[in-house]
Amino acid sequence: MKNVWKVMGKALASAIVLFAAVVVLSSCSGSDNSPEGIVNSALTKLQEKDYAGYIDLIKFSETDAKKLEQQKAALLDLIQKKFDKSMEQKQGLKSWEILSTEISESGDAAVVKVKLTYGDGSEDKQDIKVAKTEDGKWMVDAGK
Repeated sequence: MKNVWKVMGKALASAIVLFAAVVVLSSCSGSDNSPEGIVNSALTKLQEKDYAGYIDLIKFSETDAKKLEQQKAALLDLIQKKFDKSMEQKQGLKSWEILSTEISESGDAAVVKVKLTYGDGSEDKQDIKVAKTEDGKWMVDAGK
C-alpha cells in the first residue's frame, strides 16, 4: 500500500509542476488579446527600443498599402528621433503600472490608464487608446 501512495504522490507532484509550467508559459507568451495585454506589449517594445515592433502593434486607419508603409516609415523616423531623445533624458522607461481600463459600450475600443516610471525617478500618467481590428485583435489606436 505504501508503494501506491508513493506512486500517486509522484504523479501528483508531476501534475502540479506541469500545471505551473503551463501557467507560466501562457502568461509570458504575449498572446494576451486584451486592452491591457496590447498596452503591456507596446510598452515592452518601447522599453526595449524595438520601435519597428512597436509600430507593428499600431492600428492605422489607412488601407492603401503604399500609403500605410509611408506612414509607418515616417512614424518610425519620428520615434527614433524624438521619442528616443526624450527617453534618453529621462534615463529610459523603467516600469509601468496599469491603473484602469475603460472599454467602450460597443466593446471595440478602450482607454488604458497607465503610470509610467522612468529611470530618473520621474513618473507620468497617460491614457493609451486601443481598438479592435476587424478580426478581433486589440491594437494601439493611431487615431486621427
